[in-house]
Amino acid sequence: MEVNSRKALLEVQELLEIAEDRSVKAGEFIFKEGEEDSTFYIIIRGTVEIIKKTSDGEEKIITNLKTGDILGEGVLADRTLKPNSAKALTDTSLLAVSRDNFDALVKSNAKVGVNFLLHILALVNERLIASNVRLL
Repeated sequence: MEVNSRKALLEVQELLEIAEDRSVKAGEFIFKEGEEDSTFYIIIRGTVEIIKKTSDGEEKIITNLKTGDILGEGVLADRTLKPNSAKALTDTSLLAVSRDNFDALVKSNAKVGVNFLLHILALVNERLIASNVRLL
């Protein structure tokens, strides 16, 4: 389902209509841990590193994300405080979708919203499985 879920996210026309194009240069942060941000992102092109500060202030790389992956999806569950940082490893193109715009989309077309959320759930589940495998 991995490839299908990523591809499906990029093909939701209604989502493309409410998204804002953003470009980030290699080395720039998309968002930083602890910042308020009510936007989630879909990577159109590039690679993004997810970083978490440890209790002693050291930065730990959690994972790298690529084309078709999402980040900042916590806003879909009303979590606007970013729990980690996202830094572009390469020049990166993103689709940025605000929580308000997504809510308006769901109200106008619930079927599209539910379908999109199911794809998000599949991607988040893949990340959880991959994390569990790394821990073992």
